[in-house]
Amino acid sequence: MNKKQILFMNFMISLVFSIAMGFFMLLIYTGGIMPGFLTSWLSSTLIGFVVAFPLSLIIVPPIQKLSLNLFNQSVHTRTIKYR
Repeated sequence: MNKKQILFMNFMISLVFSIAMGFFMLLIYTGGIMPGFLTSWLSSTLIGFVVAFPLSLIIVPPIQKLSLNLFNQSVHTRTIKYR
């Protein structure tokens, strides 16, 4: 993958996880949807994304390298196959 693809992938994963985690954590914490839920959800999503995106740029490469080493695959010879 080139750098643009990596940035886009990390951006999208961070965004989707921030939206989902923010929603469900707030839903569990508040005990349900109540007045002000949407504002709190958007706020928690923004905070989550601001933390998740830079963290994904730091954490994903070593995890990818570890995964490739554990399964004896070279970074240069790997291919991603979807069924």
